[in-house]
Amino acid sequence: MMKRLLYCLLLLPVLSLANAETVYRSVDESGQVTYSDTPGKGRSDVVKMPSGPSPKAKRESQAREKEIRDAANKAGRQRQLGDQQRAVDISEAERNLQAAEARLDDAKILRNEDRQSTAGGGRRIRPEYFERIEQEEAAVEAARKKLQRARN
Repeated sequence: MMKRLLYCLLLLPVLSLANAETVYRSVDESGQVTYSDTPGKGRSDVVKMPSGPSPKAKRESQAREKEIRDAANKAGRQRQLGDQQRAVDISEAERNLQAAEARLDDAKILRNEDRQSTAGGGRRIRPEYFERIEQEEAAVEAARKKLQRARN
């Protein structure tokens, strides 16, 4: 693709000369040949140039241009769909993180069933309470990582 673009850019001066009514071919003292729309220094010959590309070349050029335009449009649509999907993924990951954080906040609330009576008449917190908090903290961390991956 880059080679074709470079090739087209190199042909621009030649194509602009091709549309000129009169083209002069000049040769200087060192033998360097120059084409121009004005006579140069030294010997200048008038060169007959076609007025433009042949009908076949024009059709081929238009067909190729259409192929390139269609490919660029397709790539643009795919990029847009990818961007939209990425936005959806980020939004979903943000909602999941918020939900995980809410569940963690809820898990941290100490309830009566989280307390256990001891033989001495006191009360202590059951191990299940701490396990529940650890599980929810792990869920929050996983949701944060998923959001980070969605953003990158």
